[in-house]
Amino acid sequence: MTKDEIIGALTALSRQIEDYAASGAVRFHMPGHAGVAFDKLPDALIPAYKLDVTELDFSDNLYDPSEGGPIKSACRALAAIYGTGATVPTTGGATAALFAAIAAAVSHDPERAAPLSCDVTRQGSNIASCGSKKRGVKFLCARGIHKSAVYAMAAASADADFIYPDESGEYSSSDFAAALKDGAYNAVIITSPDYYGHIQDVALIASVCHDAGVPLICDAAHGAHLDFYEGGRLSPVKNGADLTISSLHKTLPAMTGAALLHGTGCFGNFDMLCRRMARSASTSPSYPIILSIFSSVAFMYENGARLTGELARHVDYAKNELRALGFLLPGHKISDPCRITISPPDGDGRAYYNYLSQKGIMCEFTDGHNVVMIPSVLHGEREFEALISASCDYVRGAGAGKDKEEHKHKNKNGGQQFSPCVHVKTRPKRAMSLSDALLCEFETVKIKDAIGRVCAEPAAPYPPGVPILMPGEVCGEEEAEMLMESGVESICVTL
Repeated sequence: MTKDEIIGALTALSRQIEDYAASGAVRFHMPGHAGVAFDKLPDALIPAYKLDVTELDFSDNLYDPSEGGPIKSACRALAAIYGTGATVPTTGGATAALFAAIAAAVSHDPERAAPLSCDVTRQGSNIASCGSKKRGVKFLCARGIHKSAVYAMAAASADADFIYPDESGEYSSSDFAAALKDGAYNAVIITSPDYYGHIQDVALIASVCHDAGVPLICDAAHGAHLDFYEGGRLSPVKNGADLTISSLHKTLPAMTGAALLHGTGCFGNFDMLCRRMARSASTSPSYPIILSIFSSVAFMYENGARLTGELARHVDYAKNELRALGFLLPGHKISDPCRITISPPDGDGRAYYNYLSQKGIMCEFTDGHNVVMIPSVLHGEREFEALISASCDYVRGAGAGKDKEEHKHKNKNGGQQFSPCVHVKTRPKRAMSLSDALLCEFETVKIKDAIGRVCAEPAAPYPPGVPILMPGEVCGEEEAEMLMESGVESICVTL
């Protein structure tokens, strides 16, 4: 497709719905507001209400689009932009995309399928197993997966074994290779980048997976911008992932819930991915969100390389200024160039977060040690100067008289300390499978009363939504301490 064809395909549905909204047609169809403003409706929402339609002859169907219709044409444009076999949008966020990806992996038949995405080449046990090694529906997962992936596996009646990271948060490809030798897994699931901006070596992990004939699912919910940064060199799609989840609304100018599922190799089948997505998403997708998906990708297609480059430079400048003030920043091997994760000189992430809020700077979250900020490609010099100025004021006030070398939240190696759910320090005992635990009757108890009990739901602080305890695992004293440290007060346990 030419550039003009791509932009035309991505904007066609918007034009048609805008024309419909301006026509003044009497709407005897869903949704019930009929595009009419009413008392108590905020004025800012009126334009969105006018664009909020349902599946009509001209508006197509998101998960069953017609040949030649505006949605299927737009999806072809998405695949052309991202270089995938197929890209399917969803208004259900990364959660819906994860459910669809895991369903696709479960139904994958390596004996009948085309080759996996093998076109990328690059130059103590951390494996925790649950259940038998006989062939079943089972995934090999990096421990830092999001809780929605746990629910998706359970919905597929699947179980999981986990690979644990080292103290720096890195996952070893050799651990994956060792675990994959017995052919017990349907797929590997990793998260990259994570909430803190830590990027794994996706190309190396993908190579190990493909050598074993196993597909790689990469939850890149926080990496939608990476597809446009420096030619996509950090994009999981470009680094060999077979199924990649991209949550547009997290880092691009799209509405909440906007996400994409990318499929390559034998998973680059548009009809198959649509069928899997339809099982996990609402049959009444939000048309304003659909329009925001297509328009934001069109915008990034035209401007993304420039905007992500400018944003990375702004972020790098801010990080250097903050580092000079005594803030700690991660020392990951590969980091998201557009994410800011910092811990203040006094080590009190909560106080720093609150101080910035008082100054009109709202950050994504704090784990008590660090503050995570998600800059936008629409930010400019003004926003970063405001951050640096407020941080200077914080250090002069709250941090006055404190030696920055005495940072109270450094880990034992002198580095930055992260939430325990990201760098899990324990290996919880497993009592039952994920699926069995999630189907059990349960009760909610305080953490101190959960010790010795079997977890019935993912026990995770949110954000970032990474479980400290998985369903079916026993809550020990160390896990209870980690949960309390993360601000979790109670969990669900089986009866």
